[in-house]
Amino acid sequence: MSNLFQLGSLLDALMSRGIQFHRSITDPAEISICCPFCFERRFRLGINIEKDLGHCFNCEWRSRQAMQDLAEAMDLGTLVGQGVPNEPGEEVGKKAGPLLLPDDFTLLSKPSPGTLYRNALHYLVNRHVSFQQIREKKIGVSLTGRYAYRIVFPVYYGRKLQGIVTRDFTGQQDPKYLNSPGMKAVYNSPAKTKRKTKAVLTEGIFDCLSVERALALDNYDVLALLGHGLTDMQEERLAGYRDITLWPDADVPGVEGFVGIAKHLMLQHRVSMVLPKGEGKDPGELGINQVRDLWFERREPFTESLELRLRAEVSLRD
Repeated sequence: MSNLFQLGSLLDALMSRGIQFHRSITDPAEISICCPFCFERRFRLGINIEKDLGHCFNCEWRSRQAMQDLAEAMDLGTLVGQGVPNEPGEEVGKKAGPLLLPDDFTLLSKPSPGTLYRNALHYLVNRHVSFQQIREKKIGVSLTGRYAYRIVFPVYYGRKLQGIVTRDFTGQQDPKYLNSPGMKAVYNSPAKTKRKTKAVLTEGIFDCLSVERALALDNYDVLALLGHGLTDMQEERLAGYRDITLWPDADVPGVEGFVGIAKHLMLQHRVSMVLPKGEGKDPGELGINQVRDLWFERREPFTESLELRLRAEVSLRD
């Protein structure tokens, strides 16, 4: 294995960014994390640092250069060694080119004729994404290159492209999600001059679109963190919101991650949380009436007593 990647430096990189991981008792070279390619929350991505292998048991992503792929996907940088290119032929210190949409990116609000375009649009409709959202969020599709046969969700801040999130619509590709490398931004974040006074934070894009579609709250922006952690760049995007409501996915890592975010954000914001209901579904899997019911029945200000209740519920699920 290349000396570019070593166990200690990987764990240091994960810990410095607040990324949770589990380490094998029987083999210290093996760890498991939540997969950054499919956003699963059950630590089902296994990594063998010595062999540089990775395998997600949720989306079936596999790699024989796992460290390099993870460093790009999770913005870990160069883990060990200086003067080693991140990609073959790429010079260290060379500035990355501007982030661009795929060359064949086609807006699904104005799809070209053809079966594949119809299939992509049909996938979004089955996920209950509205035609208004498809148009306003500039959701499109790519059929060639790195992001072939994937729905493309541009992540903008105002008019500036911050990244892209893509999702396979054929049911045949692994990983299901494939995102542009770099720092995670906040999905659906408006320009500062157009933002509202309050925000709802969800984990994934479909969660965000579902909550936005169901609630249509005049004084709330509905955003997605694209995970259950909070980066410095994302925190900057939240500055200025008076009230923030966190809506975690209904699983243990999601709740635990958002509890940590709540404790951090409450230093600068008034924070509430929508409590998952039993073994419930994620917001993106709920119907409009279910989202509304949870909003009005299960939203509470985040307090120490609420944290204790959530941790007790989590311990029962674990």
